[in-house]
Amino acid sequence: MAHQHQREAHLQREAHQHWPEAHIVIGPDEHGVVEYALGLHAHCPGVLVREPEPARIADVRPRLAGFHRVHVTFTDHLFGPSPSQAVDNLLALVEGKELSVSLHDVPQPAEGEQRYARRRAAYGRLVQRADVVVTNSRAEAAELAAAAADYGGRGEPARWRAKIGVVHLPLPQPGNANPTDLQQQPQQQRPNHPEGTAAVLGILGFVYPGKGHEDVISALASLPQPRPVLRNLGGVSAGHEQFADSLHDLAGQGRVDYEHTGYLAQEELTRQMARVDIPVCAHRHVSASGSLMQWLAAGRRVLVAHSPYAREIAEDFGEQVVLVEPGEWSSAIAAAIEDPRFAARYEPRPWGWPEVANAVEARWAQQWGSATELALNPPAERVTGDGSTRRDASARPQPSVAVVIPYYQDPAGLDAVLGALGKQDYCGPLRVVLADDGSPDPLDPTALQAQWDLPITCVRQEDRGFRAAAARNLGARAADTADILLFLDGDTVPESRYVSAMVDALHEDPRAVVVGVRAHDVPGQAQPSVPEWLAEGWQSTVNLREAGETSFRFLISATWGMWRVFFDECGGFDATLIGYGGEDWELAWQAWQRGGVLRHQPLARAVHRGADWAGRSEGALDRACVEKNAETVALAHRIAHPEFRPPGVLFAVPEIVFHLGPLDAGLRPGHLALGIQRLLQSADCTIHIDSTLTPDPRRSAPHPPWWAAELAGVRELYAADPRVQWHSDPTGSSAEAGACLRGQSRFSVDIVDLNRFLAALRARARAEQTDEGTSLATALAHVARRGGRAQWWVSTPQTGEEERERLPLLVAEVVSTRRRAWERLERAGRRVTLPGPVGLFSDLPDEDLGEGDLAETAAPLRLEAHFGKWH
Repeated sequence: MAHQHQREAHLQREAHQHWPEAHIVIGPDEHGVVEYALGLHAHCPGVLVREPEPARIADVRPRLAGFHRVHVTFTDHLFGPSPSQAVDNLLALVEGKELSVSLHDVPQPAEGEQRYARRRAAYGRLVQRADVVVTNSRAEAAELAAAAADYGGRGEPARWRAKIGVVHLPLPQPGNANPTDLQQQPQQQRPNHPEGTAAVLGILGFVYPGKGHEDVISALASLPQPRPVLRNLGGVSAGHEQFADSLHDLAGQGRVDYEHTGYLAQEELTRQMARVDIPVCAHRHVSASGSLMQWLAAGRRVLVAHSPYAREIAEDFGEQVVLVEPGEWSSAIAAAIEDPRFAARYEPRPWGWPEVANAVEARWAQQWGSATELALNPPAERVTGDGSTRRDASARPQPSVAVVIPYYQDPAGLDAVLGALGKQDYCGPLRVVLADDGSPDPLDPTALQAQWDLPITCVRQEDRGFRAAAARNLGARAADTADILLFLDGDTVPESRYVSAMVDALHEDPRAVVVGVRAHDVPGQAQPSVPEWLAEGWQSTVNLREAGETSFRFLISATWGMWRVFFDECGGFDATLIGYGGEDWELAWQAWQRGGVLRHQPLARAVHRGADWAGRSEGALDRACVEKNAETVALAHRIAHPEFRPPGVLFAVPEIVFHLGPLDAGLRPGHLALGIQRLLQSADCTIHIDSTLTPDPRRSAPHPPWWAAELAGVRELYAADPRVQWHSDPTGSSAEAGACLRGQSRFSVDIVDLNRFLAALRARARAEQTDEGTSLATALAHVARRGGRAQWWVSTPQTGEEERERLPLLVAEVVSTRRRAWERLERAGRRVTLPGPVGLFSDLPDEDLGEGDLAETAAPLRLEAHFGKWH
């Protein structure tokens, strides 16, 4: 038996030397954490080491002989009689091995003070020991980081948070129920009960305290009859039978119809879920929820108790998650009964076991290197569980690195930087390129190379003002054979592991943009410090691993690294920027738009002699304001994002490119004129109009001659506005419009139905109690957070033969420039996990259909009435 286990270990190490060689799974098959562990193992490499009996955990140790790196799916409930003993048992099991853990049942304050303290200390100790930690929500990650920091007083939470990866629970696969049970369509009332009968609310899973049953029952008791039925799909958790009885008593007192089904096999559970009208997740304290993910996987819209975790899931699943504040369950349930979207079935986001496995493997690759890397080599230095580093003697040859230093007349500062570069511990090819920005005394490369025993190249440009961006590009061109470009300011002295740490971070992704640490050595301070705004930015984004659209503000060119290929693809720094600052943010934005990955490497530390820009500007506020305003104006023309430019100003590169057409001949040109006006008022945009006409299916005869004349009038109205562009060739309004060599628009919006799109925008703004421009900006920010692609739908009443029913209509498709870059990578064969399109839904009431119904927009429209506002 021992020989067999050793043989399995040998085969596994050969196949995947950078992934865990074994998955340790302890506990019975029916336990939820064990189900998760087995699901992960089924989609990842590694030998399964299985022990269904937790009491026999010590027997597993001999079976791990020969394995050096293991993954464990852990909950203290399965590994020992107490939290401390559970961690002791696990650590004894994996002694001397590299450890990856997936942590579940993370401690919560609601457990009670003493129990919470015991479990928190145990989990904190385990986080400190592990090399890789994975959990299921940002709320859990924050709790674990704080626990690790508090256990033994081991530093700040941010130190430990950086090692914890967040991978949401997978969406369960649907069961084997009859598809007709799952796809019942909405009629006039609710989808699954006859008119006049009560709706059914459903809570999924075992009955036990803390799931919010009491809140829902009390809310139902306050509603008028007929009240909805509350049905719990699942049995009573062992030991909580008395609590279940108390729920029946509470429901009886409030005259609420409450029932629980008992345990349901998957097929029957799927059928019962389809018969629920309003799914509910009312957990009072939750950091990850399998039942919520099961509702979402079924495409359902769910009422969810507001919590940090619920907000996190709402960011990913949008309209499927309706957050309910404490005390508002009655109104939320009443609104849900009348909301047709609870009858809809949403297309589930693609987040199953393959996507979860990819995300977990990315955490392993970050720590241990990727098993499939070809062009990129594994880093030579790794961070251990206690925060220290170790050298990897088996590392392959490292990529060639060029350190590019812009320089201007500071020989003492340059000596300090070159001296530090001569002491780097990087084991690969390293050279230095000095890019002189027109110093009066040119550099002597021969003398410098002899002095510092470094391969040094010197290049020079004319002195035409402060041109750091152009100097960096000049240095990069001179380093044409380097795989990696590291940019370091001429007065910023790197520590000995600076280069190896930057290369380590760049190994994570060929499209990574990495920023190190620039600490400032200011007289009077005990030690060099990092500007507060930068430190807060890195901490809030977990070293940029949770970067958003504007997180490029936390990258500075003083400690900057990129792969050469990606640097060239982005066009390098913008050499037209002259004066202090801005070129780093501009290039980071370009990289983000092209699918770049932003990262902060806290181990790559360099010290700048003197204060940062804000400190240097004290006492010269007028000059500082002039410098900063000049930078702001320059970036407003280059970064097409609303936080970096003022509204109402025309820019060569707009934030949004709208595409209209081919024109539907059923749309009167007068309505088109007003539609263009509203788009221009709502957004920083250009509008590309394909003036090719499509036939109107409601007309058997050709359009009258005046139609073309009226359209010509619309073109004349906007002839002087460069934002409105007409195309008779459909390719002139391609989806790539708005992208030029340097600047790129943020979004492209293909409008299928202009009038209904504008009606949807008006309805959305009214619901949000804001203007249309703000509402559109909010929707686009949501799309950007959810993967960058969306479909905008409206539901409008259509007259049928016997009744009016609401039918969904697609009015626009939205895609970000960043999403297009990802899709190009996917087509090129790169493994990229892309979420499905976000669904933006607008429900148009009858009164909103004046300009939204094509049957009415075929009528004549007098522009003077609208221009004069007397219509």
